[in-house]
Amino acid sequence: MAAMTLGRAAEALVAERLRAVLPDDVAILPNVRWLSKDHGHIREGEADIVVGDPNRGLLILEVKS
Repeated sequence: MAAMTLGRAAEALVAERLRAVLPDDVAILPNVRWLSKDHGHIREGEADIVVGDPNRGLLILEVKS
Protein backbone atom coordinates (compact mmCIF):
# COMPACT_ATOMS: atom_id res chain seq x y z
CA MET A 1 0.00 0.00 0.00
CA ALA A 2 1.38 3.41 -0.99
CA ALA A 3 2.03 6.08 1.62
CA MET A 4 -0.57 8.82 1.88
CA THR A 5 0.58 12.02 0.19
CA LEU A 6 0.29 15.41 1.89
CA GLY A 7 -2.52 16.31 -0.53
CA ARG A 8 -4.52 13.14 0.19
CA ALA A 9 -4.02 13.68 3.94
CA ALA A 10 -5.38 17.23 3.61
CA GLU A 11 -8.40 15.96 1.63
CA ALA A 12 -9.09 13.27 4.26
CA LEU A 13 -8.89 15.89 7.04
CA VAL A 14 -11.35 18.20 5.26
CA ALA A 15 -13.78 15.31 4.62
CA GLU A 16 -13.52 14.23 8.27
CA ARG A 17 -14.20 17.77 9.52
CA LEU A 18 -17.18 18.17 7.18
CA ARG A 19 -18.68 14.88 8.39
CA ALA A 20 -18.28 16.06 11.98
CA VAL A 21 -20.31 19.25 11.49
CA LEU A 22 -22.84 18.50 8.72
CA PRO A 23 -26.16 16.68 9.21
CA ASP A 24 -26.38 12.95 8.45
CA ASP A 25 -28.49 13.54 5.32
CA VAL A 26 -25.62 15.45 3.67
CA ALA A 27 -23.37 13.21 1.55
CA ILE A 28 -19.61 13.74 1.68
CA LEU A 29 -17.99 12.05 -1.34
CA PRO A 30 -14.18 12.13 -1.52
CA ASN A 31 -12.17 11.70 -4.72
CA VAL A 32 -15.01 11.67 -7.24
CA ARG A 33 -13.71 10.87 -10.73
CA TRP A 34 -15.49 12.29 -13.76
CA LEU A 35 -15.37 12.08 -17.56
CA SER A 36 -16.52 14.68 -20.08
CA LYS A 37 -16.50 14.96 -23.84
CA ASP A 38 -15.03 18.20 -25.21
CA HIS A 39 -15.01 18.68 -29.01
CA GLY A 40 -14.80 14.92 -29.50
CA HIS A 41 -12.02 14.39 -26.96
CA ILE A 42 -12.61 12.58 -23.70
CA ARG A 43 -11.31 14.44 -20.66
CA GLU A 44 -11.06 13.01 -17.20
CA GLY A 45 -10.62 14.62 -13.85
CA GLU A 46 -11.31 14.34 -10.18
CA ALA A 47 -13.13 16.44 -7.62
CA ASP A 48 -11.39 16.25 -4.25
CA ILE A 49 -14.66 16.39 -2.31
CA VAL A 50 -18.29 16.60 -3.43
CA VAL A 51 -20.84 17.65 -0.81
CA GLY A 52 -24.43 16.72 -1.66
CA ASP A 53 -27.19 18.37 0.36
CA PRO A 54 -30.76 17.28 -0.50
CA ASN A 55 -32.05 20.80 0.24
CA ARG A 56 -29.25 22.97 -1.12
CA GLY A 57 -27.63 21.02 -3.95
CA LEU A 58 -24.00 20.22 -4.70
CA LEU A 59 -20.75 21.83 -3.61
CA ILE A 60 -17.53 20.73 -5.29
CA LEU A 61 -14.31 21.37 -3.40
CA GLU A 62 -10.69 21.47 -4.49
CA VAL A 63 -8.43 21.02 -1.45
CA LYS A 64 -4.93 22.47 -1.40
CA SER A 65 -2.36 21.40 1.16
